[in-house]
Amino acid sequence: MDNRIKQIIHENASRIRELAQKFNSYYSGDITAQKIVAFLLQFEDYEKIKHVLKLLFNINFLSSRKITHLIKSAYEKISEQDKSQPLIAPLGTSQDSSALVCYSLFKDIFEDESDTLDSVIEVTQIENTLANKNPSSIIFIDDNITSGTQLKDFFEELLVGTEKPELIRIPLSKESSDKLKNIPIYVCYAIRLTKECQDKIDEIKSTYNLNLQVFAGADDYYNYTEFSSPIIDSPEESKRIKDLVIEYSKPLYQDKNWDREKLYNRLIGYGNLGKLTVFNHNVPKSFIPFFWKTGIVNGRAWIPLFPERQELKEIEQNKYAFNIYLCEVANNLLNDINITRKPEIEFYFQPLNGTKDKNGNLILDIPNNESLSEVFKSLRQDTHPHEPNKYYIPGGYTTPFTGQTSPRKKSLSNEKYGKYKKYIDDVNLGQRSYEKNFELYLTKLSGQGKLNIVINNHGIGEANNVRFRLYYNSSDLIIGKPTILVAPRKHRYKVGKVRNFHSRDHSFKEEDLFEPFHYYQEVSGKNIAKNMELSFSQDYPKISHKDSKQRTIPYIIMNRDKDHFILAYELLWDESIEGIKGAIKIFINKVSQSKKELSYFYDQIAKS
Repeated sequence: MDNRIKQIIHENASRIRELAQKFNSYYSGDITAQKIVAFLLQFEDYEKIKHVLKLLFNINFLSSRKITHLIKSAYEKISEQDKSQPLIAPLGTSQDSSALVCYSLFKDIFEDESDTLDSVIEVTQIENTLANKNPSSIIFIDDNITSGTQLKDFFEELLVGTEKPELIRIPLSKESSDKLKNIPIYVCYAIRLTKECQDKIDEIKSTYNLNLQVFAGADDYYNYTEFSSPIIDSPEESKRIKDLVIEYSKPLYQDKNWDREKLYNRLIGYGNLGKLTVFNHNVPKSFIPFFWKTGIVNGRAWIPLFPERQELKEIEQNKYAFNIYLCEVANNLLNDINITRKPEIEFYFQPLNGTKDKNGNLILDIPNNESLSEVFKSLRQDTHPHEPNKYYIPGGYTTPFTGQTSPRKKSLSNEKYGKYKKYIDDVNLGQRSYEKNFELYLTKLSGQGKLNIVINNHGIGEANNVRFRLYYNSSDLIIGKPTILVAPRKHRYKVGKVRNFHSRDHSFKEEDLFEPFHYYQEVSGKNIAKNMELSFSQDYPKISHKDSKQRTIPYIIMNRDKDHFILAYELLWDESIEGIKGAIKIFINKVSQSKKELSYFYDQIAKS
């Protein structure tokens, strides 16, 4: 592990423990200092962890008590007259976050329980309540307003109806709607997260002719990934943090069937607002996604620190959890304990058809062009000549001495003889085309070889869930046996005789000469396009201490003319945060090879 990661965790251990105490009232109820560190270690890289820590230290965590205080502050902005006989409704059902917020609030603003029962309703009861009461105002309660879109949708459901309502299945009757328009309407929020929500509020007022006012206990308009926010020190830091958030948000949103525009409008939180507000009962979707969303990142389940309620269900259904070894590392870092039984992993490439240079680069041998030319000579066949324009048919002159009938000499018309010559020319053309394409196939085949991947564990602890990945481009190299290259189809033909063309009903079919040539590469029955980014994987459940694993992989070099290419790789195991990542440079070395060394070519020619 990068010692800087250890250092930054040690230096901030006390602050992390303070955060754990503060965050532990989050509804999921399990945010410990160890879990915070385990969450951070998912980022693997020191620079990333440093940026995430800065965001983490600046999260505005609103406890139930703080939310109640802020909504009460908003509520107190309403005139005493309008609060004399109000109807108060959470903007949601009894199961929603707004309802959870309200229950604490009502204890503060009403003197006894009967007042609460008289004034508090669910939004679905507005129709019946307006028919029986004449309230001084209607006050809606919620934890936050961001864009104002949800508020606009609510009033649309309430007053005109929608095809897919979320709260109000049947809109208000005309009588109740008219009554509502003559009553002061307030919406009280704990926090307002954008100034732009006022545009939606004004739109609601003008569209439905409502006496509507919105109050909030606090405002936070900052995008905490922007240089304009109080926590970002430079435009360069802003870019690095945005890039980091986007890097993790993209895989986390792979479960969404969104178009590109919608996806890119969510990568830094809803509307790309980059918020750092968390409520004890849930999170707003404008919150930076890697803090609240689960998914698969770099092949591992991502465990968010503040899972949104639906995301927590996803985590529980899929049985996602922090790896036990990650938790152990987190605990050891917090308590400054050295791990004594740990694996020490080493791995290397070992070419079976080549060598390594002093820098560890691979030098892979393939036959040179002269060696291939010798192979191609055995492939070529002579062309078929045109027969003279003459043939013999039975039924000619009978000799008196022998009584035998000699055949009669005939010749084709110019038109039919021309057809015959074209037939022979097509046979020769097909043969040459086949030979040329077979040469191309053998040229590709000449790039085949094998490579050993060796992984050793020199430590005294086992390495668990070992994962090796090798990344390559299909224009450079393909991992697989030579059978993934599909050879040209054999051409079939009969060298026609002149006499075959004398019949009037002879029909010439070009497809009788040879089967059409198809040359392509395929893996698992799927065509491979050029310049495709592919990967090879090898996983081991564990590698015990002092144990070794070896895997031989066949490859085919697809571009003989390239001097070298580079393959990226990574080796990960649970006991390591960063694993081993890097790239290997591969040089192509063309060497002279004997007929014996190239016997696999001659086998292919024999089969053709």
